Amino acid sequence: MDGQQLEALERTIASGSAVLTDRHAALLALCRELARLMDDRGTDAEPSTRVIAAYLSALKDLGRALAVPEEKNRVGGKLSQLRVHSGPIPMAAQGGRAPGKVAERGR
Repeated sequence: MDGQQLEALERTIASGSAVLTDRHAALLALCRELARLMDDRGTDAEPSTRVIAAYLSALKDLGRALAVPEEKNRVGGKLSQLRVHSGPIPMAAQGGRAPGKVAERGR
């Protein structure tokens, strides 16, 4: 066991610690376990194709999690940004009625 994959993974995790939250705990545990399996290959044995594929997939997911800015990583971050930037729509701009409503004519 050389620990090369686990060490590299820990450096990657440390580099993005400001972005990772508790919701990433399962992904981090999976990445660590797969890194251990990659490192536990013995002297001549190679990891199985399934372990390699799962590890690469988990690394891609981790990369996506690290690429998301902290503001967007929060639940509802985008919606709150839209509310702040747009503000309420004045009734005069809506023609005195709710948006999307058509004035009804007398029957």
